[in-house]
Amino acid sequence: MKRVSQAPQFFSKMAPRSLAEMCVRVAIVNVNLITGFGDLPVNDSMREILRAVRTAEHLRSIELGTSDPHIYEETEPIWKRLIERKFFILQREHNWAPDKPANWHKVWDRYQQTSDAAQADAIAMLQAAVAANNEKKESNKATIVNASELRGLGAKEPRKTTHWSSAQPKKPNKTFIQKARNQVRQEVSRFRPANAPRNLPMSLGKVERAPESMINDKRIEQQYNPHKRIATAQQIIRAPQSRPSSNPESLRADRERKEREERLLRIKGGSTKGGADKNSPPRPTILQFDDDDNFASGTSGQNDDFDDLFGNEPPSPKIRSS
Repeated sequence: MKRVSQAPQFFSKMAPRSLAEMCVRVAIVNVNLITGFGDLPVNDSMREILRAVRTAEHLRSIELGTSDPHIYEETEPIWKRLIERKFFILQREHNWAPDKPANWHKVWDRYQQTSDAAQADAIAMLQAAVAANNEKKESNKATIVNASELRGLGAKEPRKTTHWSSAQPKKPNKTFIQKARNQVRQEVSRFRPANAPRNLPMSLGKVERAPESMINDKRIEQQYNPHKRIATAQQIIRAPQSRPSSNPESLRADRERKEREERLLRIKGGSTKGGADKNSPPRPTILQFDDDDNFASGTSGQNDDFDDLFGNEPPSPKIRSS
């Protein structure tokens, strides 16, 4: 009887890949060679290939090479990921977004221009600082001038000496009395402490003020003394408190003022009662582009709040009576 070898158990559980999965895998490996999907509709395989795109230029070429208008809805998260990866600081500061999903490449160009301008300004400031530092070094540099050049400026020539001892002035010989005084002064300094005061401002038996350590100890003792007299509630001075007014007009004015303050804080992104949370992401600033790639920034959802922030409603058109 012929013996049949059995395959391992883990091989029996592995299902073979389908032809579509192998094609998508090859397309992801060679994603740099893909410039568009033509007339193909958006599907799951196309989404997996779009996730493998790494540059904005490549993503824009795929958008131009695809006829399906829904491709812009699929490339929107890819644009956000690329912008956050390259312009992280600018994205946190501005948080721009286009008015249409098809204009995400214009937002990328706007971030790129802002980054290039900031980098150019930083390079100019660095070059100016280096130039100022070099100029300061040149102004502080000492130059060696020949002695023959100083003669015309009225400088005195150094005196020439023939012997090493002739240039040094001779010190007068000390007398016996001077030598004795110096010796006594040295003997006295040997027995004097190093930190002893030279000239006392007062006599040793006279004390005008207690030492600082004794004053600090007394202050601490009084501060933590349990027998110290504690101020009662009647002795504490309290600030005057405003009483609520019973006038209905003043109450309505206060209520409107509080509503305006809450609306203003909500627009600025602060957290109020019933408003936005501090941890919530800021609202995106919408950039509106036209056919000439000109943009005008404006924050979505805030214009209406700013219009009636202080109760300034637009005037209604007057109807003339005939």
